[in-house]
Amino acid sequence: MTLRDGGSMRIYAYMRVNSNIDELDKEKESFISLLNTFNHKVSYSRVVLELASVDKSITLRTIFFNLINYSLEEDDFLIVKGIDCLGNSFKEILSTIILIEKKQIKLIILEYFNCELKESIRNNFIHFIEICISFEKLFLLDQSTQKNHRLSKKVGRPEKLTNEQKQEVINKFKKGFSVYSLAKDLAVSRTVIQRILEKSSE
Repeated sequence: MTLRDGGSMRIYAYMRVNSNIDELDKEKESFISLLNTFNHKVSYSRVVLELASVDKSITLRTIFFNLINYSLEEDDFLIVKGIDCLGNSFKEILSTIILIEKKQIKLIILEYFNCELKESIRNNFIHFIEICISFEKLFLLDQSTQKNHRLSKKVGRPEKLTNEQKQEVINKFKKGFSVYSLAKDLAVSRTVIQRILEKSSE
Protein backbone atom coordinates (compact mmCIF):
# COMPACT_ATOMS: atom_id res chain seq x y z
CA MET A 1 0.00 0.00 0.00
CA THR A 2 1.33 3.45 -0.95
CA LEU A 3 0.15 6.68 0.66
CA ARG A 4 1.02 10.20 -0.43
CA ASP A 5 0.07 13.16 1.74
CA GLY A 6 -1.63 16.01 -0.10
CA GLY A 7 -4.88 17.10 -1.70
CA SER A 8 -7.91 15.59 -0.02
CA MET A 9 -5.84 12.85 1.60
CA ARG A 10 -4.22 13.83 4.88
CA ILE A 11 -1.71 11.51 6.48
CA TYR A 12 -0.19 11.77 9.93
CA ALA A 13 2.55 9.53 11.27
CA TYR A 14 3.16 9.04 14.98
CA MET A 15 5.91 7.33 16.94
CA ARG A 16 6.58 7.01 20.64
CA VAL A 17 10.20 7.66 21.55
CA ASN A 18 11.86 6.67 24.82
CA SER A 19 12.19 9.67 27.12
CA ASN A 20 15.97 9.22 27.46
CA ILE A 21 16.53 9.99 23.76
CA ASP A 22 18.54 13.20 23.25
CA GLU A 23 18.54 13.58 19.47
CA LEU A 24 14.86 13.86 18.62
CA ASP A 25 15.53 15.27 15.13
CA LYS A 26 17.67 12.24 14.34
CA GLU A 27 14.84 9.94 15.46
CA LYS A 28 12.39 11.86 13.28
CA GLU A 29 14.64 11.54 10.21
CA SER A 30 15.00 7.82 10.90
CA PHE A 31 11.19 7.46 11.15
CA ILE A 32 10.67 9.38 7.90
CA SER A 33 13.23 7.09 6.24
CA LEU A 34 11.25 4.07 7.50
CA LEU A 35 8.01 5.55 6.13
CA ASN A 36 9.71 6.04 2.77
CA THR A 37 10.76 2.39 2.64
CA PHE A 38 7.06 1.56 2.92
CA ASN A 39 6.34 4.11 0.15
CA HIS A 40 4.50 6.48 2.48
CA LYS A 41 5.18 10.13 1.70
CA VAL A 42 4.18 12.14 4.77
CA SER A 43 4.68 15.92 5.17
CA TYR A 44 7.49 16.69 7.61
CA SER A 45 5.12 18.72 9.82
CA ARG A 46 2.75 15.76 10.09
CA VAL A 47 5.38 13.33 11.32
CA VAL A 48 4.83 13.48 15.07
CA LEU A 49 7.12 12.12 17.78
CA GLU A 50 6.41 12.00 21.48
CA LEU A 51 8.83 11.44 24.33
CA ALA A 52 7.14 8.82 26.48
CA SER A 53 8.26 5.67 28.27
CA VAL A 54 6.60 2.47 27.10
CA ASP A 55 4.76 2.11 30.43
CA LYS A 56 3.22 5.61 30.23
CA SER A 57 -0.56 5.45 29.85
CA ILE A 58 -2.01 6.72 26.57
CA THR A 59 -4.21 9.08 28.60
CA LEU A 60 -1.02 10.86 29.74
CA ARG A 61 0.51 11.11 26.26
CA THR A 62 -0.79 14.59 25.48
CA ILE A 63 0.69 14.81 21.97
CA PHE A 64 -1.06 11.61 20.90
CA PHE A 65 -4.27 12.67 22.67
CA ASN A 66 -4.30 16.01 20.84
CA LEU A 67 -3.49 14.33 17.53
CA ILE A 68 -6.48 11.98 17.80
CA ASN A 69 -8.94 14.49 19.20
CA TYR A 70 -8.02 17.71 17.39
CA SER A 71 -5.73 17.20 14.38
CA LEU A 72 -7.11 14.09 12.72
CA GLU A 73 -10.47 14.14 10.97
CA GLU A 74 -12.75 11.54 9.44
CA ASP A 75 -11.06 9.57 6.60
CA ASP A 76 -7.59 10.85 7.52
CA PHE A 77 -4.82 8.27 7.78
CA LEU A 78 -2.80 7.68 10.93
CA ILE A 79 0.36 5.63 10.57
CA VAL A 80 1.97 4.42 13.80
CA LYS A 81 5.28 2.57 14.01
CA GLY A 82 4.17 -0.16 16.42
CA ILE A 83 1.51 -1.16 18.93
CA ASP A 84 3.50 0.52 21.75
CA CYS A 85 2.33 3.80 20.18
CA LEU A 86 -1.27 2.92 21.09
CA GLY A 87 -0.98 2.18 24.79
CA ASN A 88 0.96 0.68 27.69
CA SER A 89 -1.09 -2.54 27.87
CA PHE A 90 -3.05 -4.72 25.48
CA LYS A 91 -6.30 -3.52 27.04
CA GLU A 92 -5.30 0.11 26.46
CA ILE A 93 -4.20 -0.66 22.89
CA LEU A 94 -7.62 -2.17 22.14
CA SER A 95 -9.40 0.86 23.64
CA THR A 96 -7.29 3.21 21.50
CA ILE A 97 -8.08 1.26 18.31
CA ILE A 98 -11.80 1.40 19.13
CA LEU A 99 -11.55 5.18 19.71
CA ILE A 100 -9.77 5.64 16.36
CA GLU A 101 -12.45 3.57 14.63
CA LYS A 102 -15.23 5.62 16.24
CA LYS A 103 -13.66 8.76 14.81
CA GLN A 104 -13.47 6.99 11.42
CA ILE A 105 -9.74 7.54 11.16
CA LYS A 106 -7.88 5.01 9.02
CA LEU A 107 -5.13 3.26 10.96
CA ILE A 108 -1.94 1.60 9.75
CA ILE A 109 0.42 -0.17 12.17
CA LEU A 110 3.69 -0.53 10.28
CA GLU A 111 5.14 -3.30 12.44
CA TYR A 112 1.96 -5.35 12.06
CA PHE A 113 0.84 -4.88 8.47
CA ASN A 114 1.55 -2.18 5.89
CA CYS A 115 -2.14 -1.79 5.16
CA GLU A 116 -5.21 -0.13 6.62
CA LEU A 117 -6.51 -1.96 9.68
CA LYS A 118 -9.87 -3.12 8.33
CA GLU A 119 -11.94 -6.19 7.45
CA SER A 120 -10.07 -9.51 7.91
CA ILE A 121 -6.76 -7.79 8.79
CA ARG A 122 -8.53 -5.81 11.50
CA ASN A 123 -10.48 -8.84 12.79
CA ASN A 124 -7.37 -11.02 13.05
CA PHE A 125 -5.46 -8.27 14.82
CA ILE A 126 -8.27 -7.58 17.31
CA HIS A 127 -8.57 -11.31 17.99
CA PHE A 128 -4.83 -11.45 18.70
CA ILE A 129 -5.05 -8.44 21.05
CA GLU A 130 -7.98 -10.04 22.92
CA ILE A 131 -5.92 -13.23 23.39
CA CYS A 132 -3.07 -11.07 24.73
CA ILE A 133 -5.46 -9.32 27.14
CA SER A 134 -6.53 -12.70 28.53
CA PHE A 135 -2.89 -13.75 28.89
CA GLU A 136 -2.04 -10.44 30.57
CA LYS A 137 -4.83 -10.98 33.13
CA LEU A 138 -3.59 -14.51 33.91
CA PHE A 139 0.00 -13.30 34.16
CA LEU A 140 -0.89 -10.48 36.58
CA LEU A 141 -3.09 -12.80 38.63
CA ASP A 142 -0.29 -15.36 38.85
CA GLN A 143 2.21 -12.67 39.88
CA SER A 144 -0.17 -11.42 42.56
CA THR A 145 -0.73 -14.98 43.88
CA GLN A 146 3.02 -15.67 44.02
CA LYS A 147 3.64 -12.38 45.82
CA ASN A 148 0.95 -13.13 48.41
CA HIS A 149 2.38 -16.63 48.85
CA ARG A 150 5.88 -15.23 49.47
CA LEU A 151 4.48 -12.72 51.97
CA SER A 152 2.48 -15.38 53.82
CA LYS A 153 5.62 -17.51 54.13
CA LYS A 154 7.50 -14.59 55.63
CA VAL A 155 4.72 -13.71 58.05
CA GLY A 156 5.15 -16.02 61.03
CA ARG A 157 4.86 -15.70 64.76
CA PRO A 158 7.44 -13.07 65.78
CA GLU A 159 10.07 -14.06 68.33
CA LYS A 160 9.01 -12.53 71.65
CA LEU A 161 12.08 -13.35 73.71
CA THR A 162 15.78 -12.94 73.07
CA ASN A 163 18.14 -15.92 73.13
CA GLU A 164 19.39 -14.82 76.56
CA GLN A 165 15.82 -14.71 77.91
CA LYS A 166 15.09 -18.15 76.47
CA GLN A 167 18.15 -19.58 78.19
CA GLU A 168 17.07 -17.91 81.42
CA VAL A 169 13.64 -19.59 81.11
CA ILE A 170 15.29 -23.02 80.71
CA ASN A 171 17.64 -22.47 83.67
CA LYS A 172 14.89 -21.17 85.98
CA PHE A 173 12.54 -24.01 84.98
CA LYS A 174 15.27 -26.51 85.92
CA LYS A 175 15.58 -24.76 89.29
CA GLY A 176 11.87 -25.32 89.95
CA PHE A 177 10.18 -22.14 88.66
CA SER A 178 6.68 -22.81 87.31
CA VAL A 179 5.60 -22.10 83.73
CA TYR A 180 3.04 -19.64 85.07
CA SER A 181 5.59 -17.62 87.10
CA LEU A 182 8.08 -17.53 84.20
CA ALA A 183 5.36 -16.30 81.82
CA LYS A 184 4.26 -13.66 84.31
CA ASP A 185 7.83 -12.39 84.91
CA LEU A 186 8.54 -12.03 81.18
CA ALA A 187 5.02 -10.74 80.26
CA VAL A 188 4.37 -13.49 77.71
CA SER A 189 1.81 -16.26 77.44
CA ARG A 190 2.37 -19.70 78.97
CA THR A 191 2.35 -21.10 75.41
CA VAL A 192 5.54 -19.15 74.62
CA ILE A 193 7.26 -20.60 77.70
CA GLN A 194 6.04 -24.14 76.94
CA ARG A 195 7.33 -23.87 73.35
CA ILE A 196 10.81 -22.84 74.59
CA LEU A 197 10.90 -25.74 77.03
CA GLU A 198 9.72 -28.23 74.38
CA LYS A 199 12.45 -27.10 71.98
CA SER A 200 15.11 -27.36 74.68
CA SER A 201 14.14 -30.98 75.41
CA GLU A 202 14.33 -32.09 71.74
